[in-house]
Amino acid sequence: MPFTLASSNRRTFAKAMLGAGLGLSQAGLGFPHAELLYAGPAKKVDADRWALLSDVHVPADPRTERSGIRPAEHLRRVVEQVLAAEGLPSNMLINGDCALLTGEPGDYANLVRLLAPVSTAGVPIHLTLGNHDRRDVFRAGVAPILGGKSELDSHEVAVIETPRADWFLLDSLEFTDRIPGRLGAEQLKWLAAALDRARDKPAIIAVHHPPQFLPLPDPMGIVDTWPLLEIINPRRRVKAVLFGHLHNWTRTEVGGIHYIGLPPTAYVFAADRPYGWVDARLRDGGMLLELHCLDPKHADHGERVEFAWRPDQA
Repeated sequence: MPFTLASSNRRTFAKAMLGAGLGLSQAGLGFPHAELLYAGPAKKVDADRWALLSDVHVPADPRTERSGIRPAEHLRRVVEQVLAAEGLPSNMLINGDCALLTGEPGDYANLVRLLAPVSTAGVPIHLTLGNHDRRDVFRAGVAPILGGKSELDSHEVAVIETPRADWFLLDSLEFTDRIPGRLGAEQLKWLAAALDRARDKPAIIAVHHPPQFLPLPDPMGIVDTWPLLEIINPRRRVKAVLFGHLHNWTRTEVGGIHYIGLPPTAYVFAADRPYGWVDARLRDGGMLLELHCLDPKHADHGERVEFAWRPDQA
């Protein structure tokens, strides 16, 4: 599966890191790889749980600050929280803007180092691309330790099958460091066909840019939203769309589909909004999301939201 850091033990992950030319440490940058590897006892894995992150904006140098915070430090803390829980999620998703601003090679090298404990704990990590990523640099820098291959050459797409739902990962990156996103005709055609392969299981779509339901003079979301809606609205198995980009924890429902804006792991655009990650638990007929704020004093910390799936028949 594309952009998936496959789970591995410490030895095989370190070997893959060396093969990718990332090494066990980076002079002057701290976060030596050997200190990041998960060394805790084996834990039970919950097949219905996902750790959901977005907008991590990892820089090459962990000391780099943006909006008064260090994004690399925020991701390190989230990794610690995920691994400190009583049980492990079956998967982790980082929903775009993996790199700081322009998708530099060092950004992705540091991202891989920071995620090493999750991979070595046995949790697969899935990554989508946002407008601050670069597809070619990402492929070159992370491909040696990825599993699988995208079904499309033009975009990175994947279907992650789990017991209660299939997760469809889309690629909305059009231009690096420009705000709007686009899926394109080829990817939309792929999505329609992929959704029709197994109509009996709920589908959750993850894409970095949000759908844009209304025209704006300066587009911020998916510019080809209406072609996307023409695919997902009549296909009743589609239950939810997860997005990032807005750096805002939001929920709304349109036509029975839940549109969920994930909070940023890195930094917020408005000071009162939460940053952190979301613990997702799939259930028969729906999903429970629990917000984990990096600021435990935030008013929304620990918020739990239940989502019921729309019926399979209209």
